[in-house]
Formats: sequence, C-alpha cells, structure tokens
Amino acid sequence: MEKKDAFILTVATIILLAFGAIALYSAGAQNLQGRQRLRPDAPPATSPSVYVQRQAIVLCGAVIPFFFIANTDYRRLLAFAPWGLVGFCLLLGLCFVEPIGQRINGAARWISFGPVSFQPSEFSKLALVFFLAYWFQRIGRRAAEFLHGFVIPGLAVGTVAGLVLLETDFGTGVLMLLCSGILMFIGGTRLRYLLVSGLIVIVALAFFLLNSPERRSRIEAFLNPEQAADESRQQTEGINAIGSGGAFGVGLGKGRQKLLYVPFSHTDFIFTIIGEEMGLVGTLSVVFAFLLIAVSGTSISIRAPDKAGLLVGMGATLFIVLQAIINLGVTTGLTPNKGLPLPFVSFGGSNLLLSICFIAVLISIHRQTGPRPLGEVQAVLYARTGRLRPPGRTTTLKSHYRTRARRRSRH
Repeated sequence: MEKKDAFILTVATIILLAFGAIALYSAGAQNLQGRQRLRPDAPPATSPSVYVQRQAIVLCGAVIPFFFIANTDYRRLLAFAPWGLVGFCLLLGLCFVEPIGQRINGAARWISFGPVSFQPSEFSKLALVFFLAYWFQRIGRRAAEFLHGFVIPGLAVGTVAGLVLLETDFGTGVLMLLCSGILMFIGGTRLRYLLVSGLIVIVALAFFLLNSPERRSRIEAFLNPEQAADESRQQTEGINAIGSGGAFGVGLGKGRQKLLYVPFSHTDFIFTIIGEEMGLVGTLSVVFAFLLIAVSGTSISIRAPDKAGLLVGMGATLFIVLQAIINLGVTTGLTPNKGLPLPFVSFGGSNLLLSICFIAVLISIHRQTGPRPLGEVQAVLYARTGRLRPPGRTTTLKSHYRTRARRRSRH
C-alpha cells in the first residue's frame, strides 16, 4: 500500500474539496437579508457562488506553497523550525494590537493587512509540528529526560497554546494541546510526565470555562438543551438538518435548515448542509474521505526515513483528522460547540491553506521514503509497543514482516 499512499491522500483531498464546493454554493444561495442579520461578518453576497469564488481564490493561491513543500525535502525545512515558531508567536501577539489585529465577535484571532486577513493560530499549528519534530530529532535519546523531553517542548507548546487561548479561541487551543501531547509521546517523552501535566491542564481549562460566561453557557446548553433553547439552537437545528436528509438527501440546493435556521452554516456547520441535501450517502462519503487521510497519512508517517519525518507526518495527520472528528462531533451533538471548521470543506481561507500545506508535507515525506534499513522510526515503535523486534541493518520493514510471518507458519 505504501506506493499508493500519496495517490489515496490526493484523491481523498479532492473528494473533500468537491463536497465543500457543492455545499458552499448551496450555502451562498440562502436568504441574503437573513444572513446579514445573523452573520454581520459574512462577505457581501452578490451571487450564490460568492463563497465558492472566494474559496477558489485561496485554493489557487495554495498551489504555489503546495508544490514548493511537496517537492522540497522536509528535512531542509526543519532548520527553520525554531525561527518559524518564534515568528508565529509574534504574529499571535499582534492579534491583540489594533489596528493590525481585528476583533470579530469578541475574539482577537485575525490580522489584517489591507484587503488580506488571516488567522495566525492556524499556521502556528504547522510551526509547532515542525518545531517538535526538529527538537526531538535533535535530542535523540535524551527525550526521556525531564528537561529535554518534557520541559523545553512543553514550554513551546504552552506558549503557543496559551496565546491562542487568550484570543478566546478555545477549540484551536485544546486541539493544539491534544495533538502536541500525542507528538511528544511519540517523540519519547515519558508517559507519566504527560499524564500529570494533562491533569493540570484539564483543571486549568475547567477553571477557564467556569469563569467564561459564554463557554459555560455552551456547556450547560450541551448538557441540558431543553432548558437552554437559545444557546443550543445551532446544534439542535443542525441535528434536525442532518436527520431530515434521510438516506439520499432532499436534493442539492433544496435544503431548508440553512435558511435562517442554522447560523454559520457555511463555516462550522457546513456538514449539516451535506447531511440535509446529500443524505447519509453524502455524510458517509465525507467520513470515509477523512478515514482515507488518516490511514494513508499514518502509513506515510511510520515509513518515514527518520524520527523527524514520523513526527511531522503524524502531526499533519492528527491536526487534520482530530479537527474533523471534533467538528463532526459538534454538528451531530456529540460534543459541546467548539467553533472549529471542517478541513477542506468549510469556508475559510486560513484553514484551507493550512490543510493543503499539511497534505503537501505528507507528500514530501512520501517522496523521501523508499526501501531502506529500519532506523529510528521502527526503534520508536518498538519502544512504545514492544511488538516490533529491531532486525539487522540490511533488513527492510517489508522483508522483516515476511520473515516473521514465515516463522509463525512453521509453528
């Protein structure tokens, strides 16, 4: 399967982009007056294709960084990881400085340079992934030490996630902490360090939630939707939209829940449009596409030539897949409302550009992978699972599994 991983990854991405274009076109056809009343920050609509046009502009702009990253050895980019992390921390700080930083709906998440605005928190995910890969590749076996394996990378993660949380972007901050914790574990950080720090972070986030009226109301609306009808309206209407779609949907452009009923149906809740207009077939197709990304991305990562490739690949895969899981959980009422877009599908240039870059990183790793002796990647897998016995220097991973299968058959 390793030779087809990049092809499967590309096909799954194209499928998601196609579903996004269809759903965004349908979302752009909703009532203009109602959209402006519910979403003052939405772009002015002149045609049903307004969202598709803006998304297409970002996608065309993403072609250059995509081919640059995909055709560049990811190990060359690691040298810039520390400076990239520092740069994005500065950009996160600029979000609080007016007039450069823009505050929309009470959140300081955007930076604006003339007609161009973007979210530094999105691209800081990529910088964080590369820094963790750079650091754990550099320290080697010292990853098990408290200072090198936990304190230093933990400070980097805490700084970036803390700035994002101060922007009141709770969903992205939690996603960063979760993905970074998994990457640190893969990199070699001792589990007990991560568990203790995880408990401290959970207590701190709980305190943060209880002292934020908006987020506390979201939790109460999730636990008691009947008693908090106004706060739970978005999720309730989203569930109704998905349920009304049935097996094959009501038809493209014929959905009714997007007409004033589901706020932000073009961003965080775009999955509800797919569920209502394309039915169970459409929703399962989207889920299957993300499953393909998870499988192919993991396959590329574990076959990377070094530990840095493993961490970069797993980081790219985790940020795409876990964000998709959280978004699907929110739109189906399984988790409280987080405000995270659906990668490749939701309207939003920053997240789309970041997701494209993550795919390019995985393709870059795939291009550097070939039949080679088992190295640091397999050593990490052995240390974590104890199932893979490191073979000789000239043995490839495929031949090792074949040898082990023949030995089992003899018994």
